[in-house]
Amino acid sequence: MIDPVLLLAAFLTGLAGAGHCAGMCGGIAGALAHAIPASQRTFLLSAGYSIGRVGMYALLGALAGGAAALVSPRDAGLAMAVARVLTAVVLLAIGLYLLGIAGWMRWLEAAGARVWRRLAPLARRLLPVTSLPRAIALGALWGLLPCGLVYGALLYAATSGSATAGAAAMVAFGAGTLPAVLGIGMASGWLIRHAQRVRKYSGVLMLLYAAWTLLSTWLALPAILDGTCRSPGDVWQYAVGALMHVNEAAAISP
Repeated sequence: MIDPVLLLAAFLTGLAGAGHCAGMCGGIAGALAHAIPASQRTFLLSAGYSIGRVGMYALLGALAGGAAALVSPRDAGLAMAVARVLTAVVLLAIGLYLLGIAGWMRWLEAAGARVWRRLAPLARRLLPVTSLPRAIALGALWGLLPCGLVYGALLYAATSGSATAGAAAMVAFGAGTLPAVLGIGMASGWLIRHAQRVRKYSGVLMLLYAAWTLLSTWLALPAILDGTCRSPGDVWQYAVGALMHVNEAAAISP
Protein backbone atom coordinates (compact mmCIF):
# COMPACT_ATOMS: atom_id res chain seq x y z
CA MET A 1 0.00 0.00 0.00
CA ILE A 2 1.32 3.44 -0.96
CA ASP A 3 1.72 5.77 2.01
CA PRO A 4 -0.99 8.49 1.76
CA VAL A 5 1.20 10.91 3.73
CA LEU A 6 3.86 10.53 1.02
CA LEU A 7 1.34 11.48 -1.67
CA LEU A 8 -0.06 14.40 0.33
CA ALA A 9 3.39 15.78 1.11
CA ALA A 10 4.46 15.48 -2.53
CA PHE A 11 1.27 17.22 -3.68
CA LEU A 12 1.70 20.04 -1.18
CA THR A 13 5.33 20.48 -2.26
CA GLY A 14 4.19 21.09 -5.83
CA LEU A 15 1.33 23.33 -4.71
CA ALA A 16 3.48 25.40 -2.35
CA GLY A 17 6.04 26.00 -5.09
CA ALA A 18 3.62 28.11 -7.15
CA GLY A 19 5.93 31.13 -7.16
CA HIS A 20 8.87 29.02 -8.26
CA CYS A 21 6.85 27.32 -11.03
CA ALA A 22 5.51 30.61 -12.33
CA GLY A 23 8.98 32.16 -12.39
CA MET A 24 10.88 29.26 -13.93
CA CYS A 25 8.24 27.85 -16.28
CA GLY A 26 6.34 30.98 -17.25
CA GLY A 27 8.32 31.66 -20.40
CA ILE A 28 8.33 28.01 -21.44
CA ALA A 29 4.58 27.66 -20.88
CA GLY A 30 3.98 30.75 -23.00
CA ALA A 31 6.19 29.46 -25.82
CA LEU A 32 4.49 26.06 -25.78
CA ALA A 33 1.07 27.70 -25.90
CA HIS A 34 2.07 29.48 -29.13
CA ALA A 35 3.46 26.23 -30.56
CA ILE A 36 -0.14 25.11 -31.13
CA PRO A 37 -1.65 26.75 -34.26
CA ALA A 38 -4.39 29.19 -33.23
CA SER A 39 -6.95 27.37 -35.36
CA GLN A 40 -6.23 24.07 -33.56
CA ARG A 41 -5.69 25.36 -30.03
CA THR A 42 -7.81 23.23 -27.71
CA PHE A 43 -7.76 22.43 -24.02
CA LEU A 44 -6.83 18.81 -24.80
CA LEU A 45 -3.68 19.78 -26.71
CA SER A 46 -2.70 22.27 -24.02
CA ALA A 47 -3.29 19.61 -21.35
CA GLY A 48 -1.08 17.25 -23.35
CA TYR A 49 1.97 19.24 -22.26
CA SER A 50 1.15 18.62 -18.59
CA ILE A 51 0.39 14.95 -19.27
CA GLY A 52 3.84 14.53 -20.80
CA ARG A 53 5.57 16.55 -18.07
CA VAL A 54 3.91 14.67 -15.21
CA GLY A 55 4.52 11.38 -17.04
CA MET A 56 8.24 12.19 -17.17
CA TYR A 57 8.15 13.01 -13.45
CA ALA A 58 6.53 9.61 -12.83
CA LEU A 59 9.31 7.87 -14.76
CA LEU A 60 11.99 9.73 -12.81
CA GLY A 61 10.16 8.97 -9.56
CA ALA A 62 10.05 5.27 -10.41
CA LEU A 63 13.80 5.33 -11.03
CA ALA A 64 14.44 7.17 -7.73
CA GLY A 65 12.18 4.89 -5.70
CA GLY A 66 13.49 1.77 -7.41
CA ALA A 67 17.12 2.76 -6.86
CA ALA A 68 16.47 3.46 -3.17
CA ALA A 69 14.76 0.06 -2.84
CA LEU A 70 18.04 -1.60 -3.83
CA VAL A 71 19.72 -0.28 -0.68
CA SER A 72 20.29 -3.07 1.82
CA PRO A 73 17.85 -3.16 4.76
CA ARG A 74 20.77 -2.47 7.10
CA ASP A 75 21.47 0.86 5.35
CA ALA A 76 17.89 1.78 4.41
CA GLY A 77 17.30 3.87 7.53
CA LEU A 78 20.44 5.94 7.04
CA ALA A 79 19.62 6.43 3.35
CA MET A 80 16.13 7.62 4.26
CA ALA A 81 17.46 10.07 6.85
CA VAL A 82 20.00 11.50 4.39
CA ALA A 83 17.36 11.84 1.66
CA ARG A 84 15.03 13.71 4.02
CA VAL A 85 17.78 16.10 5.12
CA LEU A 86 18.78 16.78 1.51
CA THR A 87 15.12 17.36 0.64
CA ALA A 88 14.88 19.94 3.44
CA VAL A 89 18.07 21.67 2.25
CA VAL A 90 16.72 21.96 -1.30
CA LEU A 91 13.36 23.30 -0.07
CA LEU A 92 15.14 25.73 2.24
CA ALA A 93 17.23 27.04 -0.65
CA ILE A 94 14.12 27.47 -2.82
CA GLY A 95 12.29 29.28 -0.02
CA LEU A 96 15.15 31.71 0.56
CA TYR A 97 15.44 32.31 -3.17
CA LEU A 98 11.72 33.08 -3.52
CA LEU A 99 11.96 35.52 -0.62
CA GLY A 100 14.90 37.27 -2.28
CA ILE A 101 17.26 36.43 0.58
CA ALA A 102 19.58 34.20 -1.46
CA GLY A 103 20.01 34.41 -5.20
CA TRP A 104 22.42 31.56 -5.78
CA MET A 105 19.66 29.34 -7.27
CA ARG A 106 19.49 31.59 -10.31
CA TRP A 107 22.20 29.42 -11.82
CA LEU A 108 19.70 26.56 -11.91
CA GLU A 109 17.21 28.60 -13.90
CA ALA A 110 20.02 29.67 -16.23
CA ALA A 111 21.00 26.01 -16.59
CA GLY A 112 17.39 25.23 -17.45
CA ALA A 113 17.48 27.77 -20.26
CA ARG A 114 20.70 26.23 -21.61
CA VAL A 115 19.29 22.71 -21.43
CA TRP A 116 16.15 23.86 -23.23
CA ARG A 117 18.28 25.31 -26.02
CA ARG A 118 19.98 21.91 -26.38
CA LEU A 119 16.63 20.18 -26.50
CA ALA A 120 15.30 22.74 -28.99
CA PRO A 121 16.37 20.81 -32.13
CA LEU A 122 14.44 17.76 -30.92
CA ALA A 123 11.53 19.92 -29.84
CA ARG A 124 11.39 21.61 -33.27
CA ARG A 125 10.75 18.23 -34.87
CA LEU A 126 7.50 18.10 -32.93
CA LEU A 127 6.34 21.48 -34.23
CA PRO A 128 3.72 22.55 -35.01
CA VAL A 129 1.86 20.77 -32.25
CA THR A 130 -1.15 19.47 -34.14
CA SER A 131 -1.81 16.22 -32.26
CA LEU A 132 -1.98 14.96 -28.69
CA PRO A 133 1.06 12.62 -29.06
CA ARG A 134 3.20 15.58 -30.14
CA ALA A 135 2.00 17.66 -27.20
CA ILE A 136 2.73 14.82 -24.78
CA ALA A 137 6.21 14.27 -26.24
CA LEU A 138 7.01 17.98 -25.97
CA GLY A 139 5.72 18.01 -22.39
CA ALA A 140 8.01 15.07 -21.57
CA LEU A 141 11.00 17.11 -22.79
CA TRP A 142 9.81 19.94 -20.56
CA GLY A 143 9.90 17.53 -17.62
CA LEU A 144 13.64 16.99 -18.15
CA LEU A 145 14.58 20.61 -17.46
CA PRO A 146 16.70 21.28 -14.33
CA CYS A 147 14.47 22.38 -11.45
CA GLY A 148 15.31 22.53 -7.75
CA LEU A 149 11.69 21.84 -6.81
CA VAL A 150 11.67 18.66 -8.91
CA TYR A 151 14.98 17.55 -7.38
CA GLY A 152 13.57 18.03 -3.90
CA ALA A 153 10.48 15.99 -4.81
CA LEU A 154 12.66 13.24 -6.29
CA LEU A 155 14.66 13.01 -3.09
CA TYR A 156 11.40 12.68 -1.21
CA ALA A 157 10.20 10.03 -3.70
CA ALA A 158 13.41 8.11 -2.99
CA THR A 159 12.19 7.63 0.60
CA SER A 160 9.10 5.78 -0.66
CA GLY A 161 10.86 2.41 -0.81
CA SER A 162 9.63 1.21 -4.20
CA ALA A 163 9.45 2.18 -7.87
CA THR A 164 5.64 2.18 -7.79
CA ALA A 165 5.44 4.44 -4.74
CA GLY A 166 8.14 6.72 -6.16
CA ALA A 167 6.18 7.12 -9.40
CA ALA A 168 2.96 7.79 -7.48
CA ALA A 169 4.70 10.43 -5.36
CA MET A 170 5.93 12.28 -8.44
CA VAL A 171 2.48 12.11 -10.06
CA ALA A 172 1.10 13.71 -6.89
CA PHE A 173 3.85 16.34 -7.03
CA GLY A 174 3.08 17.03 -10.68
CA ALA A 175 -0.61 17.39 -9.85
CA GLY A 176 0.32 19.96 -7.22
CA THR A 177 2.14 22.07 -9.82
CA LEU A 178 -0.79 22.11 -12.23
CA PRO A 179 -2.67 25.11 -10.75
CA ALA A 180 0.41 27.32 -11.11
CA VAL A 181 1.54 26.05 -14.52
CA LEU A 182 -1.93 26.02 -16.09
CA GLY A 183 -2.74 29.31 -14.40
CA ILE A 184 0.15 30.99 -16.21
CA GLY A 185 -1.91 30.98 -19.36
CA MET A 186 -5.36 31.45 -17.86
CA ALA A 187 -4.47 34.09 -15.26
CA SER A 188 -1.31 35.67 -16.60
CA GLY A 189 -2.59 39.18 -15.86
CA TRP A 190 -3.34 38.30 -12.26
CA LEU A 191 0.07 36.64 -11.86
CA ILE A 192 1.82 39.72 -13.23
CA ARG A 193 -0.03 41.99 -10.79
CA HIS A 194 0.54 39.72 -7.78
CA ALA A 195 3.87 38.11 -8.71
CA GLN A 196 5.72 39.38 -5.63
CA ARG A 197 2.96 38.26 -3.27
CA VAL A 198 2.81 34.78 -4.83
CA ARG A 199 6.59 34.43 -4.55
CA LYS A 200 6.54 35.59 -0.92
CA TYR A 201 3.82 33.18 0.16
CA SER A 202 5.44 30.32 -1.76
CA GLY A 203 8.78 31.10 -0.13
CA VAL A 204 7.29 31.08 3.37
CA LEU A 205 5.53 27.76 2.69
CA MET A 206 8.78 26.25 1.41
CA LEU A 207 10.62 27.36 4.56
CA LEU A 208 7.90 25.95 6.82
CA TYR A 209 7.92 22.64 4.99
CA ALA A 210 11.72 22.48 5.10
CA ALA A 211 11.65 23.19 8.84
CA TRP A 212 9.07 20.48 9.48
CA THR A 213 11.02 17.98 7.37
CA LEU A 214 14.16 18.63 9.42
CA LEU A 215 12.32 18.65 12.76
CA SER A 216 10.38 15.45 12.08
CA THR A 217 13.54 13.71 10.86
CA TRP A 218 15.41 14.73 14.01
CA LEU A 219 12.57 13.65 16.33
CA ALA A 220 12.17 10.30 14.58
CA LEU A 221 15.86 9.69 13.86
CA PRO A 222 16.32 6.75 16.27
CA ALA A 223 13.23 5.02 14.83
CA ILE A 224 14.36 5.77 11.26
CA LEU A 225 17.79 4.28 11.83
CA ASP A 226 16.52 1.13 13.52
CA GLY A 227 13.90 0.54 10.81
CA THR A 228 10.82 1.28 12.93
CA CYS A 229 9.91 4.21 10.64
CA ARG A 230 9.95 2.93 7.08
CA SER A 231 7.82 5.54 5.32
CA PRO A 232 7.14 9.29 5.47
CA GLY A 233 3.84 8.49 7.18
CA ASP A 234 5.65 6.59 9.91
CA VAL A 235 8.01 9.53 10.43
CA TRP A 236 5.13 11.99 10.58
CA GLN A 237 3.23 9.93 13.16
CA TYR A 238 6.34 9.34 15.26
CA ALA A 239 7.28 13.05 15.22
CA VAL A 240 3.78 14.20 16.13
CA GLY A 241 3.68 11.64 18.93
CA ALA A 242 7.03 12.85 20.24
CA LEU A 243 5.84 16.47 20.24
CA MET A 244 2.64 15.55 22.05
CA HIS A 245 4.66 13.63 24.64
CA VAL A 246 6.86 16.69 25.22
CA ASN A 247 3.81 18.90 25.63
CA GLU A 248 2.20 16.48 28.08
CA ALA A 249 5.42 16.29 30.11
CA ALA A 250 5.65 20.08 30.20
CA ALA A 251 2.03 20.34 31.35
CA ILE A 252 2.55 17.82 34.17
CA SER A 253 5.80 19.29 35.48
CA PRO A 254 5.34 21.89 38.28
